[in-house]
Amino acid sequence: MVTAVMIGLLWLSMVVPPLLDGSPAGNGLLDGNGSAGVLTLLMTALLAKLVAMALAGVSVVPAIFIIPLIALSAGILGVGMLRKIKK
Repeated sequence: MVTAVMIGLLWLSMVVPPLLDGSPAGNGLLDGNGSAGVLTLLMTALLAKLVAMALAGVSVVPAIFIIPLIALSAGILGVGMLRKIKK
């Protein structure tokens, strides 16, 4: 239960602020403010949840293809942001 609340709050922290200030939610991934790291963490947690659900016999067919792609994309964007940091 605690994990579900934490994942929900993490998801809301990505979605609600852009909705409140009127900016598109996808822009945070490219502007270098660390959103890619948060999204990668969120998608990794969701992927772990999907694996657990699949092991329990629940159908996870649409999400099991989408969530890893989003996690991989966010990870690549995060690595790109880290490479842009100057020492």
